Amino acid sequence: MKKILGILLAVSTPLWAANFPPAQYDGKMKWILAAGLQGGGDALQSVVDVSTGDTVEKLRAGGYFALRVGAVLPLGEQKNWSLETTVGYLYDEISSNINVNDNAKFERTTVEVIPFYNFGRHRIGIGLTYHIGPKFEQTASVGNLEVEFDDALGGVVQYDVRYDKWISAGIRAGFIQYDYTGSSVDAPFFGIHLNYEF
Repeated sequence: MKKILGILLAVSTPLWAANFPPAQYDGKMKWILAAGLQGGGDALQSVVDVSTGDTVEKLRAGGYFALRVGAVLPLGEQKNWSLETTVGYLYDEISSNINVNDNAKFERTTVEVIPFYNFGRHRIGIGLTYHIGPKFEQTASVGNLEVEFDDALGGVVQYDVRYDKWISAGIRAGFIQYDYTGSSVDAPFFGIHLNYEF
């Protein structure tokens, strides 16, 4: 269901924008607050239905709730190019429906730098994402587990469409890999987000 909702929102975002008043990126410095959902990557933990053995939900390395705050800076005198720099928080958690004390979570701080090309009400950018202090924690009746991953550098591609002078929405995809004690976890991701600029 999460995947279907994400695909529908991603495909329909440019169509919705066409019904709004004209808006475009104006090449001015602005603060930005962004919130979104994303998914993908290796499974770190799962919730299993004990009666059927089916997997109900997975905690994946690329998800799930994302929050970013930062600034959009004009590059040069033209309105075509800008640089977005943000600091954020990425978090996901799953809980067992058998025992409320059984849960797992994965969290990390993010720093991103993305140059954008702006055209009308649209923009597209390719940049870097750096994840600080990635940590997986599990609390379970069979025992607790904590894994601290190394800081990691990855890439991100983002497309946004503007609805008015404050609000825009878009999609993003990228790849990052988390390393720990000789092993690694792949965390490619795809997501949707909403931006508020002021």
